[in-house]
Amino acid sequence: MATLLKKVTHLVLPVAGMGTRLMPLTLHRPKALVEVCGKPLLTYMIEEGWASGLRNIVLVVSPPHLGDFEMYARAITKKFPDLHLTIRVQERPLGDGQAILEAADLLSDAPFAVRFCDDLIRAEEPALKALMRIFEERHASVIALDRVSHDLAHRYGVVGIRDDRNAPLYDIVSVVEKPKERFGSHAQLPFALTVIGAYVLQPSILDHLKQMRADAPDTPDALRISSSIQKELELDGAVVGLEFSGNRFDCGTLEGIEAAHAALCGNQ
Repeated sequence: MATLLKKVTHLVLPVAGMGTRLMPLTLHRPKALVEVCGKPLLTYMIEEGWASGLRNIVLVVSPPHLGDFEMYARAITKKFPDLHLTIRVQERPLGDGQAILEAADLLSDAPFAVRFCDDLIRAEEPALKALMRIFEERHASVIALDRVSHDLAHRYGVVGIRDDRNAPLYDIVSVVEKPKERFGSHAQLPFALTVIGAYVLQPSILDHLKQMRADAPDTPDALRISSSIQKELELDGAVVGLEFSGNRFDCGTLEGIEAAHAALCGNQ
């Protein structure tokens, strides 16, 4: 008898970053509340989740910004009355995986989505909806990918792939977080495939993060999503990547914010 595939019902939004690369925009507000075209980056993520059918959202925030996000939560739930929004506080900066663990009790043993506000993706199909569709087809963790030149790959997490016969869908064989040197895929593509901030993950990823926390409980930045995905691959778990054909703006930088403004503000 086939195992029933559990549905993705929760979206985790790690928004605890301090946004130092976005100064002075983040001098008086959290990075996730920086606006593009008069709308906070966080609202774009919630709208994407909503359009993808997700109604349970967990915000993982830093202690200094708790009040800002509580105020934001009151406003956004008026706009989306059926939204179930929970706020969790990430007390220690142990990595983006630590943010996911703050929501672990709500996620239980079901697959879940993760979205980072740094990456604003405008595509015909909402990014999370596309990843959820692939998850249901492949029964595997799915991550969003973008292609960059090899000389820029060191800024991002880079994946190795089995081959490119099924592009834009790839079977991933390795993940390297911000490699110091040029890093090509296993297929030796003329470009690098890099991880962007959208995931649909199997619950086994939580198990890997919990084990990593037990092994290095107090090491700064030790709990990384990329490391847990690499562990999944080492244990013969399947992970696939979807390369998006729409526009992606790196809103973790001032240049990316400016590019998003230029491209999107006239289209609203």
